[in-house]
Amino acid sequence: MARFEHVAGNTGCLSLKGNCIPVYCMTEKEWIIMDSGSRFDRDELIHYLKEHTINIKAVLTSHAHYDHVGNHAVLQEMFGCECVMTAFDAGALHDTVALKSCFYSCTETEIRKNFSDMVCRADRLIEDGAKEILVSGVRFKVIGLPGHAASQVGFVTPDQVAYLGDCLLGPSEARQEKVIYMLNWKTALDTMRMAAGRFDGSPCILSHYGIYRDMKPVLEANIQAFEEMEGRIRDIMPEEFYLEDMVKGLIGHMGILVKSLPKARLMERVVRSILEYMAETGGLDIGIKDGVIVYTCGGQSHVSGQSRPHVSGNTRTH
Repeated sequence: MARFEHVAGNTGCLSLKGNCIPVYCMTEKEWIIMDSGSRFDRDELIHYLKEHTINIKAVLTSHAHYDHVGNHAVLQEMFGCECVMTAFDAGALHDTVALKSCFYSCTETEIRKNFSDMVCRADRLIEDGAKEILVSGVRFKVIGLPGHAASQVGFVTPDQVAYLGDCLLGPSEARQEKVIYMLNWKTALDTMRMAAGRFDGSPCILSHYGIYRDMKPVLEANIQAFEEMEGRIRDIMPEEFYLEDMVKGLIGHMGILVKSLPKARLMERVVRSILEYMAETGGLDIGIKDGVIVYTCGGQSHVSGQSRPHVSGNTRTH
C-alpha cells in the first residue's frame, strides 16, 4: 500500500512498493511530484490519488528510465498536468524509435511491447545548465546528477529537501543488489561524492529507497557495492576476453538467474559499463581481434591472432 510521509514544510514522500516519489504539496489536494514510478506501481499510485482526491499539477522528471517516467502519460491524461524534463529526455521519450537511445540493444518490437508506456509529451524543458525552474508558481532548484543516466537531474524543494533520484541507492538496497547499473561509472562515482558531500545533514529522498539526512553511510554503502562488483569481475578476468564471455562468466560466478531478454540485456549493460570504467581508469585496454572488440589487461590493446579468449570459472547460464 502507498504510504505518505511528511519530510519538511510542504514536502513529503509517497512510498510505493518500487519507488519513493517526492511530493510538494501546493495545497492539501494539489501536488507537484518528482517522477511518476513504473507501470508496476501504477495501480497503487492511482488508487492513492483517487482515494485522497489528489490533483497532480505537474511532474518534474529526474531521468528517462522506465521506473521514473512509466506513469507520466497516464497522469497527463488524468489531470492534464505539466510534464517537465530535460531536452535529452524529451527527445528520448518522444516515441518508441527514440527510446532506442535508452534501450540501444532492444528491437523496436521489444520496446513497443515492454516500454511503450514511457512515451509521453514534454510540456516544458529544463534548459541545459539551469539552476532553478518555476513550476506552477513554485521555485525548485535543479542539480545536475550525471552518471546513472545521460541527463539525470535532481531537485531541491523550497523546504530545502533534495531529491537525488538514482544518484545513490539506500544502504540496504546497495547491499542487497547483486549488480547495479550506471551508464558511466567514472562520472557516477564523482556525482555520488558531490551529492553526498553537498547535502549531508539535509533531508534527501532517494528513489530506491527512503529519506536520509546522514549521507556518509549512504555514500560508503554505494562505494562498497561498486567495489564488490568490480572485484567479482576481476576475480574471473583473464588477460584477454570478449564482452559476451565476461557477461556469461559473471552470471555463472554470481549465480544470477537470467531467464528473460530484458534481464539478459541488463546484464550486458551492467558488465559493459564496469569494463568501460576499468578502461577509462587504466585497468583495461580496448582493441580489436579478428574484427571483434576485445578487452586486454596489461597494455595489450590492438592484439592480433585467431584464438577466442576464455573466461575462467563457472560459466553456466540459466
